[in-house]
Amino acid sequence: MLILAIKCYDVKGQKPGEFDRAWYRIVNEDTNQTLDYKNFKDIPKPEGFSEEQPPAGEEGAAEPPSLTYIAGRIYLDANNRWVYESYNHNFASDKFPDLYEALTAIHKSSEQELK
Repeated sequence: MLILAIKCYDVKGQKPGEFDRAWYRIVNEDTNQTLDYKNFKDIPKPEGFSEEQPPAGEEGAAEPPSLTYIAGRIYLDANNRWVYESYNHNFASDKFPDLYEALTAIHKSSEQELK
């Protein structure tokens, strides 16, 4: 299984609207078919998340939270075909600091249940 993720770090100091047209597109290269297309601005931010976090500044201060966008996953189904499943969701690092470890644990446990 492949998880398609985009990590977005500190974007403070950018001009307003700088990333309004930022997007991602997932395409089947053989057929040129678009499997997924999404503008980042259309994916709602987590409740309470603000891009205007105070700077980390001093040594030992906490880093401002970042966002991880999960576009979707690609996996091999029971018929030995690749399947794309769209999520288009994001997670804030302050609420989910170990996101990748948690996703890995969920995947490992689901694989064991299938055996």
